[in-house]
Amino acid sequence: MILRRLGCAAALAMVGIGVAATPAVAAAPAADLNVATVTVPSEVAPGYAYNFRFIGGRVGSAGAGMDNKSVRMVLTVPAGTVYAGPGKATDADAGPCTQQGNKITCAVTKGGVYYNGYYPFAMNLRMPAAAPVGEKLSFSMAISANIAETNPANDSETFSVDSVPAVDLGITATEPVIEGTVATYKLVVRNHGTTPVRKFVLGETLAGYNMWYGQYAGDGAKCQSKIGGNECVVEHELAPGGDYELTRTVDVVKNSDLRGEQTISPYVYDVPTTYAWDRWVPTVVDAANNKAPFTIDFTEWRPAPASPSPSVTPSATASPTTPGGTAAPAPGDGGEGGGGEGGGLPITGAPTLVVASAGVALLVVGAGVLLLTRRRRTVG
Repeated sequence: MILRRLGCAAALAMVGIGVAATPAVAAAPAADLNVATVTVPSEVAPGYAYNFRFIGGRVGSAGAGMDNKSVRMVLTVPAGTVYAGPGKATDADAGPCTQQGNKITCAVTKGGVYYNGYYPFAMNLRMPAAAPVGEKLSFSMAISANIAETNPANDSETFSVDSVPAVDLGITATEPVIEGTVATYKLVVRNHGTTPVRKFVLGETLAGYNMWYGQYAGDGAKCQSKIGGNECVVEHELAPGGDYELTRTVDVVKNSDLRGEQTISPYVYDVPTTYAWDRWVPTVVDAANNKAPFTIDFTEWRPAPASPSPSVTPSATASPTTPGGTAAPAPGDGGEGGGGEGGGLPITGAPTLVVASAGVALLVVGAGVLLLTRRRRTVG
C-alpha cells in the first residue's frame, strides 16, 4: 500500500516536471496593419503593361516583433490581367509576387522592414486585352500577418482605373539654325494613331545636365525645368496624322560650360500617360519613335560682333596719280574682284583726282577767254 502511494506521488512529480519544461507559446504581437496605393495610373489601355506600386505593413511602433515572413499582400485583379514581373529596378521592392488566377500574392522575401514598418511592392501589370474602352477596371488589395489586428478597417483598399484607347506618338527635331549665340530648332510631335489626343507630354534631356536653360513656344504648352531635363505638358488637340510644333531657342553665351559638342535627346510619351505620385506612368506603343537624339556642336559659337565705335583717323597725303590709272584699293575695299568684301565699296569710273584736275583747267581757260573778249571791246 505504501509502495503504491509512493509510485503515484513519483508519477505526479514527473508530470509536473514535464509541464514545467514545456516552453510557453508567445502570443502574437498586437498591431494595426494598413495597405495603400502609391503609383497607380488613372488611365490605361487594353493589352498594355504599366508600373504599379503599393505599400503595406504595420502602423506606428506597435507590433515591432511581427514576423516579416508572415506578411502577405494579396491583389485581386480584373480577369485577363497578367502579372508581368517586378517593377523598375530603382524602386524598393519587398517582393517579388506570384499570380494564381485573378489573385496576385506578394510576400516579404527581400530583407527586413522598410519605411518604418511598411513594405513596398512594385510590379508591372498587363491590362486585359479584351477590356472595353470607356469602362472602369476594378482592383482590390488586402494585407495580413501573424499579429493580433487592432484595426481591421484599413487592412484592405479598392481602386479603379479608366480603360482608354492607346495612341502612338512620335517625335523628330528639325536642323538647328544658329544666329550669333542663339540656336533655334523645332520639336515636332506626330499622331501616328487613329484617335485624336488632347493632352500629351514631351521633353528633352541634355547629357550631363539636370536642367538647362532656354525657351519653348507652342500652342497650349506649359514647360518647366525638372531634375533630369526639361518637360512640357501640352493641351492641344492633335488629330490622327497631324503634327504639333514646339519651337525651342537656347542662347549659349561665350563662357558657358555648354561649349563643345552636346547630345540633346527629345522624347514624347505615347497616350495615355498619367502622373502618379512622383512620376509619369506612360503607355509604350512604339518605343522606337518616342526619342530623337541629335548633336549640336557649340564649339564655334561666338557672341555677335559689336558695332565699331567712331574714331578719328589722320588724313593721308595723296600721292601723285597718273591719268588713266586705277586707284589703289583702300583696306576693306576688296581690290580686284573683291566685290566690296569687308564693308567697302569698289571704286568705279575714271579716277576722281583726274576728273577734278580737268575741271579746274577748263574753268581757268574759260575765265581767260572771257577776260580777253572784254578787253578787246573796251579797246575798240
